Amino acid sequence: MMKKITVKKMKLRGFWVISIPLLAILSLIYVFQVNAITNNAYNIANLQKETKKIAQDNEGLEVKITQQAYLPNATKIAENLLLEKINRIEYLNVAQGVAVAK
Repeated sequence: MMKKITVKKMKLRGFWVISIPLLAILSLIYVFQVNAITNNAYNIANLQKETKKIAQDNEGLEVKITQQAYLPNATKIAENLLLEKINRIEYLNVAQGVAVAK
């Protein structure tokens, strides 16, 4: 006896034959896209850390440049203003019981 395959069973079988591979393909695409997004997020985090480090290094270099540019000029400015180097420091002594000295 031959089994008769009805049109309804053929349509159902065709549906499953098409939908299962399609679902598998879409699942693989989803996995690859999630993997790509994760890798990009990791790379962005690393680049942000590197950018922050470079900015901090840049600030340090700016401070060094400012210090190196200022010190020689400060000496020249002091010489032009006829300032002298301080050898001895003396402080004023205020009496103990005086609140305001006139």
